[in-house]
Amino acid sequence: MLIGPLLPISNKATWTEALSVTDGETGEAIDLSSADEITITVRDTNSRPSDYCFGTNPTPVLTATLTGGQVVLVETGVLEWTFTKDQMRALAAKTYQVGLTLEDDGEVVQLIIGTVPVLEGIVT
Repeated sequence: MLIGPLLPISNKATWTEALSVTDGETGEAIDLSSADEITITVRDTNSRPSDYCFGTNPTPVLTATLTGGQVVLVETGVLEWTFTKDQMRALAAKTYQVGLTLEDDGEVVQLIIGTVPVLEGIVT
């Protein structure tokens, strides 16, 4: 599992990122082709504290899925997600929380728990 910050991205450009998934012991690429779903969610880190106090999760600002076509398997052990420039333009320049899960045969594996800094892209 990747824990920590991702590289900064612009809120004025398409965000495409690839993630290699390998076996921690052997280093071999893991075949992801049997996954029922892969989901990446971006949410605001400045959500109201009451969201957590009352047991609800803050609303995602971006979500991409394998079944929705925004997450693709590019080769064995490598997945890639894309958020369009129009989706990215909706984000303010600040740091967001990021989570990525893989669901296979009813089991869910967390692959990313982290943050991503979104920078003001300047170009209008």
